[in-house]
Amino acid sequence: MVRFYAIPGNSRVRLIDLLFYGVLVRVNLFCWMIFMIPIAPLQSAPTPKSQSNKQKDYKYATQYKKTEQKRKEPTIVSAHSFKPKDKEDEVQFSVGGSVQQFQSRYADAKESSKVTNFGEMRWKRLSVLGESRGDRSLGSISYKNDYIDLGLGHRYKSIPGFFFAKDPEFYNTLGENQPIRESAFLNFLPGYFSPGIFFSQDITGDKPGFSLVFPEKTLAVTYSPETEKRSLYANFYRTPMKFYPGKTKVLFTLNGEAIGTKTDYFGIFHTKIEHPESKLYLEGLTYKDDNGFLLQSSDSFQSSQENAINSWIAIGIGPYHRIEAFDSVEIGQRERYQSIRWGIWETVLGSPVYRYRDYSYWSEMDGKRFEDFTRADAILWMYHGKSIDWLIGREIRYNGDRTTEAGLNFRGNGWKLETSVLFQAETNRFRSPVERFSGYDTVQIALSDRAKILRFRFRTEFIEWNITSSERINREGSFLFMNLQYNWIF
Repeated sequence: MVRFYAIPGNSRVRLIDLLFYGVLVRVNLFCWMIFMIPIAPLQSAPTPKSQSNKQKDYKYATQYKKTEQKRKEPTIVSAHSFKPKDKEDEVQFSVGGSVQQFQSRYADAKESSKVTNFGEMRWKRLSVLGESRGDRSLGSISYKNDYIDLGLGHRYKSIPGFFFAKDPEFYNTLGENQPIRESAFLNFLPGYFSPGIFFSQDITGDKPGFSLVFPEKTLAVTYSPETEKRSLYANFYRTPMKFYPGKTKVLFTLNGEAIGTKTDYFGIFHTKIEHPESKLYLEGLTYKDDNGFLLQSSDSFQSSQENAINSWIAIGIGPYHRIEAFDSVEIGQRERYQSIRWGIWETVLGSPVYRYRDYSYWSEMDGKRFEDFTRADAILWMYHGKSIDWLIGREIRYNGDRTTEAGLNFRGNGWKLETSVLFQAETNRFRSPVERFSGYDTVQIALSDRAKILRFRFRTEFIEWNITSSERINREGSFLFMNLQYNWIF
């Protein structure tokens, strides 16, 4: 029980206010000294105001009165007034498709050309799509609300991922809806932890499979009891990580997916940790292909479709300094290289770069083991800017192998142009690393023995043109792949 003595009128309230004010002052001072973070603003004692502050107070008071008057005035609705349409009420149309051509003396002429076109209508939560895929006419329908996410047909799926249930003959990089096999998907409570069931003959067999999609589709897992196939999908793009208060953010990226059983699977995962202020980064990539299923191109830049387990890791500072290693393992053989490159000095036009590599190869057949090893030196000229970057250089290996490489890339507002070329001597004993595109925009590092590789890609928001050309050693055959995609929304 609290008693008050000799305190007239409302002075009890003043005493309580005074005690509360004193405690709050001490807490704020303590937090400011320890954490530099005040809990709540303290009202300072009244001080004489300057003329400018008085004018500001008068201006704010006048605006407040006008606002209050407008609130009190009755709203008059005329016969011609109308409510503007919601964006969800508007009908949205889109058209798209792709034309694909693969030319090689090893390819069937009938299967070398592939064409697909589609038209889509979206209204509120409903989407309907019709398409021609080769000589087939297909349809798809999707319905989404706060409780269910339903997809039927050959385009819509509630499980994220580029490769999940994908049609191996087609791909799409301009939209989120991939050409897929005939499938059915049903997920509950989309946007939250969303359980679901699905059916896709190639993955589930004759019985349905089960899925769980995490909020914002950052993770997704599936399991099919009949085929025992599993899948894992992850998508964390440049997620900020703060280890200490007030320190610079570290950005974390992890994306990719894997599909298959414990013994027979394929997939690709890419991860990167970067510190934007210091330009320091650590990056890694691992993938296992399935006869070219992961590639955007029909040309794998390899003599055969090896399904090796490939791993690549790099650490660097900025665009000119990097240490990296690559390892490729398959049945009976293993191939790897280690590399370090260092910018000598940076100028307005880029930097001359020295690169050292060593290559090694092991193979075993009929109980016999074969090993080979060599080193290499390369001089490159590199430039990396906001809208343009290039690279040109030549590598000479100690065993007599020779390679020449060059690249030129342009970037603009909503568009990107990429070109690269690699030439190898036909007598080279070791394969050279090249870049291939996988999924939406993931770059694969692979080893190739092709004598010549040319790559061209032009991309905007509504069109993409992709061309690759390569030639085998000793002129045993050339390959040309072209893919043109378009997608307009109106």
